[in-house]
Amino acid sequence: MSNPMRALPSPLRWFGAICLGITAFSWCFAAIYFRHTHLEWASVWSHDPSDAFGDFTHYAPLFQFFHTREFFLSDDRFAYPAPAAVLFSWLYRMGPYQLQIFLAGIVVSAVAACWLFCKSLIRAGLATAPAMVFTGGVLITSWPLLFLYERANIEVIVWLLASLGIWALLRDRPVAAAVLFGLCGSLKLYPILLLALLFSRRHLREFFLGVATFAAAMLAAFWFVGPTMNVAFHGTLNGISGFVGNYAATAHDELQFDHSFLGGIKMLLTQRPFHMGNFAGLTTIYIAIAGIGAALLFLLRVRRLPLINRILFVCICMVGLPPVSYDYTLIHLCVPFALFTLAEVSVTRSGDRQPGTILALICFGVLFTPQLFLFYGPIHLNGLLKTAALVTLAVLLSLNPIIELDQPALVEEADEVDAAFA
Repeated sequence: MSNPMRALPSPLRWFGAICLGITAFSWCFAAIYFRHTHLEWASVWSHDPSDAFGDFTHYAPLFQFFHTREFFLSDDRFAYPAPAAVLFSWLYRMGPYQLQIFLAGIVVSAVAACWLFCKSLIRAGLATAPAMVFTGGVLITSWPLLFLYERANIEVIVWLLASLGIWALLRDRPVAAAVLFGLCGSLKLYPILLLALLFSRRHLREFFLGVATFAAAMLAAFWFVGPTMNVAFHGTLNGISGFVGNYAATAHDELQFDHSFLGGIKMLLTQRPFHMGNFAGLTTIYIAIAGIGAALLFLLRVRRLPLINRILFVCICMVGLPPVSYDYTLIHLCVPFALFTLAEVSVTRSGDRQPGTILALICFGVLFTPQLFLFYGPIHLNGLLKTAALVTLAVLLSLNPIIELDQPALVEEADEVDAAFA
């Protein structure tokens, strides 16, 4: 039976309007500021054509040494795990239009995800028009998506795998979820935290299946990348540690785009009266304390909460706990945000109130829009505000259980996706 047609709940209307306003102001401010100063401090798009899409093109020259020892000895070392090198090698074989094909893939993925979200909103009870307007607004104001596109980062592949894994978990297909979580963890390491969603007596076998998938993907990639598994292993380790040592242990201009919990601490410590410049020791301490703290909070509190709480909390840890995490990784919060929105629509339809909705939407608004216009000299608040929003959202989710989704609407939508993939 179809749900009655309803307008968008008031908190979501305000959320969409404010996100649109902040995004429009960001573009206008950036254009005016650059015109008068020729500086890119507030820019939401690179003014240097050679820098745009740099995360995709950066490693292309290095792959002439693929399968050789020199691949790991270059001054510009490959900074991803070995499975990501396999992925890059496939992407670079797509011919002269490889970049255009990759960018088109980002657009198609985003539009397809928004189409599914819109359909879910309609099934949850919204009229078609407000569902389409809200979904379209979320798409065009998404700063993580824009930044991901501008950087042309392979994060989109990780996001697709993680999103499919979450979908499989919602459909009670833990085996598929475990394999997908293990694969996306092998590409960038931090998504391995998604396996925490399977850490329970009921899904303990699937949890270890995910760990095994991660290990198998790593070993297979070491063998494929070569020239020997030992060289590939140590080369990968040195590349990742070099990246962390360079970017996590120091303060770069990219700190304005870094929303990691450590990034927020670094932004504060670079200012008076501290003027710190080397964070090597702090990084080690941070990894230990933040990792243990997040694990204890999850085990003692979050894992007893509804599934939406757990998904949101783990995704926040994914994008906030790494010592370096740039704004395009916030795209991993899109699926949890969609689940939160669907829960809010379902609760509003039943006449109840979701606890903490307004504060949660404020946090999502900060995370999904650019605040690059908020700076004073070297102090840039974009990353710091997003760090604060992530911490606030994590605490809020730990205290307030989210009312579960209207399962029939979700199941109907999932059946359509299953049919599309069949």
